[in-house]
Amino acid sequence: METDIAFSDLHGSAKLDGQNYAMWHRKIQYFLHHKKILEHLTTSMPEPVEPENGQTAQYRRELDAYNKWRDQDLSARFTMLSCMHDNLICEYEKYSTAKELWEVLKVAYGSTSATRLRALTLKFNQYVLDPKHSMIQHLDVMKDMIRELQNAGTELSDEQQVLAVLRSLPEQTWGHVKMVLTHNEQIKTFESVANHLKLEADRRETEHAQQAALVAHAGQRKPHKGKRWNKPAGARQSQPQTQSQNLAPQGDKAMKRRRGKRGGKKNLAKAKCYNCQKMGHFARDCTEPKKITIEYQHAAITLLWAMAHKRRSLELVHTNSSSALGVSYSLMMCNMHLAFDVIYFQLQH
Repeated sequence: METDIAFSDLHGSAKLDGQNYAMWHRKIQYFLHHKKILEHLTTSMPEPVEPENGQTAQYRRELDAYNKWRDQDLSARFTMLSCMHDNLICEYEKYSTAKELWEVLKVAYGSTSATRLRALTLKFNQYVLDPKHSMIQHLDVMKDMIRELQNAGTELSDEQQVLAVLRSLPEQTWGHVKMVLTHNEQIKTFESVANHLKLEADRRETEHAQQAALVAHAGQRKPHKGKRWNKPAGARQSQPQTQSQNLAPQGDKAMKRRRGKRGGKKNLAKAKCYNCQKMGHFARDCTEPKKITIEYQHAAITLLWAMAHKRRSLELVHTNSSSALGVSYSLMMCNMHLAFDVIYFQLQH
């Protein structure tokens, strides 16, 4: 099962493409060692020559051993070829043995030229934190680059490694941390600065999670709780009841909820119309013509008598007053006549 997983990895993203030889050749060795054919990368066996006097027992034994070795060597060679990209397969399938293929690949991709060494150094010095990577992933990438430089013969001191890690952090988000770690004399190795950065990254993730939880909690709509006017203050801290218990009747001690001006719908079955004297609607919604009640008629007659008395008084005052009050008297009389006509019309209909 483990062999199948390793082989599928070599057939997938771990195929040799010319840039990943450092990791590819390790995985190939692990896989061939598990298949017990690792020695074919460094050893070879010549084909036995048939003697002139015919096949002997020793020749047949040597031929059997060679055939067995040849099968294993083909298996190792085909494994390496199948773990390459298609363009590389066409280029390197001409080598007949696994050892020959292994040595050619080592010269082509394993050796570090001056150009490759310069490229590795430039990449290491200019590498910065990728926003998509976590701090652990960032430190792993830098550790791999340090290892590649060491394999190429370039040794980096601890001070150079620490400065390279701090230089790779963006100033906008990690500027304060860079300043603190730069002046910390206790940080002298790559492992020490990596531990501090991991702790700071964990602290930021925890703080971000807490802020997100507070924002989500603040955005939730809280249910409205009516004021309990009839309940004493000491009883308000008791355990909350369920919804069914709140809706259940409790007799005289039942707490009545106060509604607002438009707190809920009214029961129209108990509503009485004061126009048609019927139940089920209000006078403003009545479809019958407006009716004049006896009480309204009595009030209107009383108002008419009062207006007639007032008219008589005004006529006497007008007779004895000067002409300067003529305009006011005329307007007042017009209003009284209009009101009198309206009341009289309503009484007749």
